[in-house]
Formats: sequence, structure tokens, C-alpha cells
Amino acid sequence: MFRPILSMLVLLAAMPAAASDFSRVAVVVFAQGAEVPLAARAAQIRLEGILIDNGIEVLDQEKTQELTDVWAQLEDPGYFVTAEDFIEKAETYAIDGVVRVYLATDVVAGIANFFSATAQADIRFVAEDAKVTAFTTPSMGIRGNPPSDGLTARAAIINAVQRATDNAAGEVGLELLETAAPRSIQLELAPVADPSASTPVAQSTISVNVVPYAEMVEETWRKSEVTCEAVSPDGKMGVVGAYIREGMRDRLYGSTLHVIDIEAKREILQLDTAEIERRERWEKGPAKIHDCKFIGSWRFVAAVTGNHLFLFDTERGLELSRIHIEGGLNKASIDILTAQDGRYLVAIREGRQTRHFEIRRKS
Repeated sequence: MFRPILSMLVLLAAMPAAASDFSRVAVVVFAQGAEVPLAARAAQIRLEGILIDNGIEVLDQEKTQELTDVWAQLEDPGYFVTAEDFIEKAETYAIDGVVRVYLATDVVAGIANFFSATAQADIRFVAEDAKVTAFTTPSMGIRGNPPSDGLTARAAIINAVQRATDNAAGEVGLELLETAAPRSIQLELAPVADPSASTPVAQSTISVNVVPYAEMVEETWRKSEVTCEAVSPDGKMGVVGAYIREGMRDRLYGSTLHVIDIEAKREILQLDTAEIERRERWEKGPAKIHDCKFIGSWRFVAAVTGNHLFLFDTERGLELSRIHIEGGLNKASIDILTAQDGRYLVAIREGRQTRHFEIRRKS
């Protein structure tokens, strides 16, 4: 059962009429998850500003608490509001709309001492005739709708709630003077001489063949060869490393990391790791991707070629960091490690030699 948060006044989703038709509304919110009072307060502040900008009045906190006390059935998501119930309460509190909100938030620690949060709202707007229009904001933490990052859990949650609030208000047709964008933490790789006490991170054991979904090149003068593949811990995403050869006598070489949506069974993104060109003198290793690994979730991937170590954000399709490997790598593998202080490390192993790189926030 959801726990009522009485300090939050209004959360709107989809109205059965134009927003301008409503002059005074009351909302009760039942929330669960992480930092519930904080999330409710953040939504309240955000929505009150939007409603004021749109000329809609809200019931004050004291009256909202009274309404919730006498209308306790609203806490039950399965409760059906009748016209008789609405008319009785509307006359007492002088309102022409009631909004029931079931809010869920979550927050997890990131891979470089930051936090990622999500928020989702199930919203039901009840008009004077007791007709209900429901709307559920899209899930966050998926490709196309990323989580909100923050240096603290509270900062991440506030941003996620603001985004869900703006989404809901926009669905009703309310005018938004500004909208909250998902905040992201910028990461980079940095060499470390002493990895301290660290332990390997278990990789996904989900058995899914993602290679058939990669858009490989198979032409007369240009062909792709699979050199690595990996599946995310949740089994929803995969990556396939492709080594590309072009030409016959005078060959060009390159490599690409193909990102796969396993549920959709299709490739959604290509991340270049080596341009298709002749090898330069400074390139001591091959252009091929030796190994690739997900880090912590489906969102971050490390890949190593014969000349570079990469860190990618697959949600945003960004190369976050690239480090040149002096001397090149003829053959290498990646291990993902965690240190005692919670840091994530990428270890490149070639024979007996191991190089360690810390994943950290950009200063």
C-alpha cells in the first residue's frame, strides 16, 4: 500500500477537458521508493509554479490534509470514485477537480561515486462527473529516457521528479516556461599505478547470441569479422565488436562497436573505435577490438583495440573517454574491478602485463 504524502498539493496528467476549464483543484499523492518526502516536496514546488503560470488555483496544505483524512479510500489504487463521493467532497472544499497520484522513485549508486535516479507517476484525474482520465509517465532508465544523475542521491531524485512532473504537465496541455533536462555526470578513464585491493566484477551469465542482430558488412571488397561480444547484466542490451577490412592488395582497416537492443532484436547504435584507413606509424597494434565489457549496467561499456581503451555511454551514444595505449596491444582482454573504496577500475591484460585505469568523474 502506498503511504500518503500530504505536503504535495497537485500532480496533473491527462484532463478530460482543457486545463483552462479548471479553476481550483486538489490532489493527494501516495508515494513509495527512495526519499519519499523529498520527492513529494520537489514535485510540489515544480507543479505549483506551473499551475500558477497557467492560472490554476490549488487547495492549500491544511485543507488537503483534511480531505485526505475524510477520504481515506483514495490511498487504494483500486478504489473507484463515484459521482456522489466527488460532489460531497467538492462542495465542502470548493474544488472542481481531484487528482490521485501514485509516485514511485528509485536511486542506485553509479560507477564513479555518483547516483542515478528514476521517477514514474501513475496519475488519475477525476472531474466533477467522476469521469477518470489516467496517464502513466514513461519509465526512466531506458534508452531514450535516461536516468537522472547527481553527485548525491537527493540531487538525482530531485531532477528525476522534476522531469516526471514536467512530462505530466505537458501531457495536459499546460504551458511550460522551461523543462527539466536529464542531468548526466561526465566520466573519464585515468591510469592508476596502484589499483589497491580490488576484486573482479562478475559479468553477465545470460546466454544470448547477439551477433545475428549486428549489421555486419559483407561485400566483395569490404568485410566484417566479429572479434568480441557481451551482454548487459539485465540481459536487455548487447554489444558486438567488428573488425573491418576494405580493399584487396592495398588494404584499409577499421573497427566498430555495434550496440544491440536484445528485446527489439535489432541494432540501435554504432560506435566507431577505429576509422577505416591505413595504419599510421604510431599505431603499434591492430585496429581490431580485442575485448568489450559492460560496466555495472547496460549503460556503460569499455572496449579495447590494439591502440586505444574506450569508455562509452550507450544510452546517449557518446564516447566518454579514449586513452592511447603506448606500444600497442597485439592481443588483450578486459577485466572490470571494484576497489575497496567503491571505485570501478578497468584492467587490460596482455600476457603477464596488466594496466589499470580508474573510472572517475571529470573535474
